[in-house]
Amino acid sequence: MDHPVPGMTEDARTGSATSARAGRALGRLRWLAAMGIAMTAWAWYVVLHDPVYQRSLPVLFGIAPRAPVLPTPDASVYEAKDPATGAPLPRVGAGPEIRARSPRSRGGYLLACLGSCSSCSRLDLARLYRQARPRHVSVLAFASGEAESVRGLAAALARDGVEVPVYIDSNASLAGALNGYYPGRLYYFTPDWRLRWRERDWGIDNYLFTTGRFDRILRNTSP
Repeated sequence: MDHPVPGMTEDARTGSATSARAGRALGRLRWLAAMGIAMTAWAWYVVLHDPVYQRSLPVLFGIAPRAPVLPTPDASVYEAKDPATGAPLPRVGAGPEIRARSPRSRGGYLLACLGSCSSCSRLDLARLYRQARPRHVSVLAFASGEAESVRGLAAALARDGVEVPVYIDSNASLAGALNGYYPGRLYYFTPDWRLRWRERDWGIDNYLFTTGRFDRILRNTSP
């Protein structure tokens, strides 16, 4: 019970008590607000750093997780296994069939190593075909993997008027002999099936002809 203060009126004493209660209520609100902010900050820290939440939240909100950026391996390590310039097309895997079934080409042959599936590469066979045709260079491809998938790719190209035969490379034997260490790697063979050029540094150039790069390669590369 509050004791009256000498000299204070009843209204003054009532007002003082009301102010004290309001001050205590305001203090409790501030304390609760501070605790709420601290709990919210702690919860966000857990969400942002806990691996369980890092995996589940993108799925919950329909956000695709960001793929890690991996450094490209040193191509020179792989290319040390390349066949020598001037070497014949290897007679392994799809090699003999390619030589037997490909008509003689005045401008030579551009071979594409597709790996185990066409979707693994950014190589655009249709674009290369349209560029190579006026130069009388035949574009060919070979791929390992399921035979049905390889035949399906060849049929799809033919439906679009792209005359690029796709050969089945059993056990990836030809890819191994040519060191096709990445899907989409290109090789150029002269009309007598001698290796003149191979793509380097993980490069996929769908504008190989239109940029003049291929012509420069032919001029500067010895057979």
